[in-house]
Amino acid sequence: MVLIEKFKSLVFSFPGVIEYTHFDRRAFKTKRIFVTLHEESRSANFMFSPEEQADFCSLNIDGIAPLPNKWGLQGVTCMELDKVDEDVVLAGLEVAYNKSIVVKKKTK
Repeated sequence: MVLIEKFKSLVFSFPGVIEYTHFDRRAFKTKRIFVTLHEESRSANFMFSPEEQADFCSLNIDGIAPLPNKWGLQGVTCMELDKVDEDVVLAGLEVAYNKSIVVKKKTK
């Protein structure tokens, strides 16, 4: 179980993180969003690749699942903070954060 305050402190332990409102969620980004938080439902959506999503879902932890929509097919994965341990949340943040600090150059 990860409390909201603890989740935010984990997020802000990474350099250069900015927080802002994103629809009904709080978004955390560097060059792009890497995780969003819905405080009411105590859930966080991690911006993983489909391969990273498969790795986290293969842990078979109740409370980790792809979003049930097109975003989920692209790798976005929900973690229910009441059901997931801090070490798993931190590992997810590290993966998503590291991907967010890299800007891919568009090819023509």
